[in-house]
Amino acid sequence: MYETQAPVGHSMYHALQLKLERRFSQGLAVLLAYTHSKIIDNVSEFSGSMGFATNPNNNYCYPCDRSLSYQQVPDVLRLSYRYELPLGVGKPYVNRGALARLIGGWSGSCCRSAPCLRAVL
Repeated sequence: MYETQAPVGHSMYHALQLKLERRFSQGLAVLLAYTHSKIIDNVSEFSGSMGFATNPNNNYCYPCDRSLSYQQVPDVLRLSYRYELPLGVGKPYVNRGALARLIGGWSGSCCRSAPCLRAVL
């Protein structure tokens, strides 16, 4: 026998995203992205911050438990960059023959992400 419960959870996510991208002539590309967001829900209240279940404050008013989510990370800054190797057809080095087709078109990339922490007053 299974116990069922009507869905009572509700969440909202709003965000502002900014992106700056610059591509350089020698195969380097840089992307800087910033996200400012807010997550409001009444679901994380039921699961609790430590993963155990808690009871709502008012069984007759689930929207009354709405607040910032435990998953809230208001500001995130991301930096990614990519470098295309100067090898292969149309590039300065090893630009002819079968080897040029084999090793051409390769690139390396990296991405860094950091939450921007602010003091909560």
